[in-house]
Amino acid sequence: MHLGNLDGERLVTEAWLRRLTSTEGIRTNAMGATEQEILDAEAELGFRFPPSYRLWLQTLNDTNIGGSEIFSLAPEEFADDADTDIRYRFRHGDADERRLVFYEPNEDESWAFDLRCPRDATGEVSVMKVDHLGGRDAEPEPYAGSFAGFIERLLDER
Repeated sequence: MHLGNLDGERLVTEAWLRRLTSTEGIRTNAMGATEQEILDAEAELGFRFPPSYRLWLQTLNDTNIGGSEIFSLAPEEFADDADTDIRYRFRHGDADERRLVFYEPNEDESWAFDLRCPRDATGEVSVMKVDHLGGRDAEPEPYAGSFAGFIERLLDER
């Protein structure tokens, strides 16, 4: 899914909002992060977010699915204590150079951007699912080709 033009972004956002508001167990405040907040987080992490995740942050930044938040960007004054901020693990010394976790609904599994894979032509990064029952060094398994694909699949599985 290419998100390079405003009309395409608007359509994706509208589709996500419709789907999210019609799915039981989802809470969204739709309080987007600013472009500067996103740029600052990317600089801190040393990773440019994929286009579909950037769009998510800009439009649906604070969203809870089934009681678990997709990691977002907390306001800077709360970011050090907000364990659902994508920078939290990085700031607290629990970062993993292989993946950047953005969704961890329980202790058994998490979803992350695969930092070892090249980006596709649109700038998207593969999403991996990690089964923590296999230990910290467990190999992740492919889950979706993009963050947008992750959202679609996650909602389909609900």
